[in-house]
Amino acid sequence: MGAMMNERSELVLELSHVGGQLQACSDPRAAPLFIDELVEIARQLSVPTKRRDDAPAFLLEPAKINSATWLQCGGLLYALCHDGLRNSVRIAAEVAQRLARLASSE
Repeated sequence: MGAMMNERSELVLELSHVGGQLQACSDPRAAPLFIDELVEIARQLSVPTKRRDDAPAFLLEPAKINSATWLQCGGLLYALCHDGLRNSVRIAAEVAQRLARLASSE
C-alpha cells in the first residue's frame, strides 16, 4: 500500500508540474505534448476518459472546471483528445490542476 501511495503522490506532482507548464506555455507547437502528458498521467490514475454530455458547460466557462468531478474531468480529457478545442491549453491547464486537487484528497 505504501508504494501505491508513493506512486500516486508522484503522479499528483506530475499533474501539478504539467498544469504549470500548460499555464506558462506560449509555444502552440509544445501544447499538444503537454496535453498528451496530461492524458497519460490521468490514464495512470484511472481517470475514465469518455464523452460526457456535461462537458460543453465546462468548455464554455473554463473557470467552472475547478468544481468538476473526477468523471467530469475525464469527459474534458476526452474532449481535449477528440474535439479539437480552440482553447485547449487553458482547458488542459485547468483540468490538470483540478485532477491534482482531487487525486491528492483521496
